[in-house]
Amino acid sequence: WEPSQIIGNQWGENKQLKIRYNKIIENDALHKAIENVISKINSNDIELPKYKYDGEGDVLLEISIYDHHFGKLAHKDETGNNYDLKIAKKLYYEAFDNILTRAKNSNKIDRILFPVGQDLFHVNNEINTTAGGTFQDTDSRLTKIFETVQETLINCIDKMLKVAPVDIVYVSDNHGPINSYFMCKVIEAYYKNNPNVTVDTSNLSRKYYQYGNTLIGMCHGHSEKADTLALTMACEAKQLWANTMFHEFHLGHYHKRAEKKYNTVDSLGDVIVRYLPSLCGTDKWHETKGYNTTRKFCECYLYDKTNGPIGSLIYNKVKEE
Repeated sequence: WEPSQIIGNQWGENKQLKIRYNKIIENDALHKAIENVISKINSNDIELPKYKYDGEGDVLLEISIYDHHFGKLAHKDETGNNYDLKIAKKLYYEAFDNILTRAKNSNKIDRILFPVGQDLFHVNNEINTTAGGTFQDTDSRLTKIFETVQETLINCIDKMLKVAPVDIVYVSDNHGPINSYFMCKVIEAYYKNNPNVTVDTSNLSRKYYQYGNTLIGMCHGHSEKADTLALTMACEAKQLWANTMFHEFHLGHYHKRAEKKYNTVDSLGDVIVRYLPSLCGTDKWHETKGYNTTRKFCECYLYDKTNGPIGSLIYNKVKEE
């Protein structure tokens, strides 16, 4: 147990001290298994295909399939839709392949930004709770969920590498942050000998990525207030801010699309804060609250090295399983 809240009160000469404790949930079995996988990868040289790029590309593709919640369980008779590990994998591949194919056929892709996290996992431990301890309706064991996500991401990264170098950025969240972190460590070990893959596994709450004239901030959005993110970016990424003309922040968490534009000093330009949508199914709790009416889709973005944001690519979930 660990103290999570300490409250002191006093009425005249009477004093009261309250300490709230939360149970520490250990993930020893999963942690040891993942560390063992990483050690095996590091001890062997993996033969990876080497791709040569022509260097003529001038567009960044951000593939941002946010809030996919691998492991979420939903039944159609309760929620109006089915969602499980098999459906999540199938849907992720469909969206990814559609976006990548359309992007490479109409643009000269220079690099691909691939955020990992943003509630990629539905749960954070073997007792099927989030990082905050909230129980979730979950399909399968955590080890099976982890193996499925690992297979899915590595297959997708291999496909991206046929188009352009890939920059992977770990973005923490509130559902399964520790699992996404370990997933990035596994990917980092798997591609350790590939110069065309970079993996940012730092534990900063907010990440910043520069491509040419554009600075992209990334966070989950469950803790930050949108109104403060423009100033936060300018303060946390001073040099990157100064080097760029276009500034955006990409958030998830709410499973819906929203965009707000905050004007800063005119000479500094502006910051666009985007809440990205989600493809994942609706579970019983969200259906009860009436959160099952939002359209299911994902939106990915294109950035010109000089001219900044030039468009987006949308994949709509048109049929419920």
